[in-house]
Amino acid sequence: MSEITDTLVDRLLAATYQPDKRVDNVSGTSNGSRTLAAAMRAKILSSQRYFLTDDVVEAATELGIQHPDILAAMVPRARLPFSKMYIEWSNFAQLRPQGRTIAEDAIDRVGFCVEQISSPNEFPLFKITGFGIDERINKAMTLATQIIYTLDSQVLNHVPFLMQERSNLARLSGVSKELLDAALLGTTYHRIAQITDDPEMHDYQLEICRKLAGCASYVLSDLFPSYDEILNKPKVILDSFTHIVSDTIKETMGTWRFIISVLALIQSREYTDHVQPLRNHAKRRFVNGKSVPYLQLWRVSLKLPRKVVIRNVVTSVRESLPQPRRTIEGYWRRRRSGNPEALTCNHVDVAETANRYRCVFCKSAFFFTPEHERGSAEIGYVKKDRVVETRD
Repeated sequence: MSEITDTLVDRLLAATYQPDKRVDNVSGTSNGSRTLAAAMRAKILSSQRYFLTDDVVEAATELGIQHPDILAAMVPRARLPFSKMYIEWSNFAQLRPQGRTIAEDAIDRVGFCVEQISSPNEFPLFKITGFGIDERINKAMTLATQIIYTLDSQVLNHVPFLMQERSNLARLSGVSKELLDAALLGTTYHRIAQITDDPEMHDYQLEICRKLAGCASYVLSDLFPSYDEILNKPKVILDSFTHIVSDTIKETMGTWRFIISVLALIQSREYTDHVQPLRNHAKRRFVNGKSVPYLQLWRVSLKLPRKVVIRNVVTSVRESLPQPRRTIEGYWRRRRSGNPEALTCNHVDVAETANRYRCVFCKSAFFFTPEHERGSAEIGYVKKDRVVETRD
């Protein structure tokens, strides 16, 4: 079992024990660094921590930029294995498959806490909080925005205050609400204009993206000053916050889409391995005169080649993809009994009811399925004219 060394989460935890020197004071108050350090440490220590290998990162990235129907089918599968998770991965491994330019000063590793914020009896809601190290000042930092999301319905229906939150964030950042939604999906949203010149196809896929983005919403981080507090800051500081929030939205473009793909992969145990513990051999270190542990992480890797995993995951959501409404004619079908002999049996079926027969040998049922309709009327209707011919 290989060790994981020099993880971001260990650097973040160490920084929280030197808050005045190593944690960014985003609030500007006298104890702002200490307050943020305590909040970061609490989130990290209360979470199950996951470390993604580069092959998992690349697979999740490619899954996230498939046709938007594929991503929409994966969203309901993206349940958290624990109520609180910390997920860490290489920023470079995520950017490479998208063909995006990597800046020289780009952060190497990024980490996000994903937690369920609803109670067990309420509609499930989740929140994503990002952390990093600003190498320019060598300080731990929290991202200016968070993401609140659901798994299968419009988030604004369940959290009405998000409507005002989105408006405040749009005014503060200068980023329109439409671009805020587009940023949730990132490349998945923007590549539609590049893959087709057909206006009808473009508009149709864009509408799918809009519905999908409706499952989530950016909000100003609760680890930052509130919107009203920021507005009351001097203009120079207000302008600084505007710049920070705007940059955070741009830098986290596609993060929600990526995390959904990661969680869907983590839940697909036939494709991924999860191994724990992976602990730094030193186990503990001294920071600011205090003994601080190196943290254990679940190491997530692929069991199969990346292309095979992507193909299999996409195939597995086939039945969940939206289909147009269509009429299925009545037909006879056989239901297997679980008896291996049923596969090779020369069936002799006797009637049990007017619509069901059963084989006297393998006991498999042979029954009639009446005509019915499948699919969604919102997608459209499929009409068929059936012609029965006789041939000499």
